[in-house]
Amino acid sequence: MRSAQPAAIICCLMLGTAAAFSAPPAAPAAAKPPADDAAKVAAAREFIILYHPRMDPAKTKDMLDRGMANAIAHAKQGNPKLDAKKFEQDTRTRIMGAVNKSLDLQSRVVARNFTMQELQDLIKFFKSPLGQKLTAVTPTIVREVLQEKREEGGAPQNGGPKFKMLPPGAAPTPPAQKTK
Repeated sequence: MRSAQPAAIICCLMLGTAAAFSAPPAAPAAAKPPADDAAKVAAAREFIILYHPRMDPAKTKDMLDRGMANAIAHAKQGNPKLDAKKFEQDTRTRIMGAVNKSLDLQSRVVARNFTMQELQDLIKFFKSPLGQKLTAVTPTIVREVLQEKREEGGAPQNGGPKFKMLPPGAAPTPPAQKTK
């Protein structure tokens, strides 16, 4: 499912923005929060890569290796004087940096929300045949659910539900009853 990752990123950014506007003002900075436990962060990183294999920087590197010649050719169409080596180096640095930064952030946050034992249990599960199957079939399940929703008319064609904003304290109105 190619578009799932950008959609998830946009969703997270929107949630973060909403939280920033709805959060109470921050208290004056006191002491620095304790540093993240490096062992838990490493375990969280392993779990994330097992749960979302596309998050693996090695997979991103392989993707770049396979697609870089096409990316260079496309970029040269727009700029025939393009320095291909510099373009490749800059592109790899930018993409790998973003992937690693995202994975590092997610690893720290996940580590804060699970104990070391829970992370080890999650890793064990996702390394098991059942966990590997779950990881493999999840995109198919999501795709099938979305397809069935589209067929039922329950989801817009752009892939996401539409929400109507209500004023504070307003109750949603029930859907109109169809008459025969």
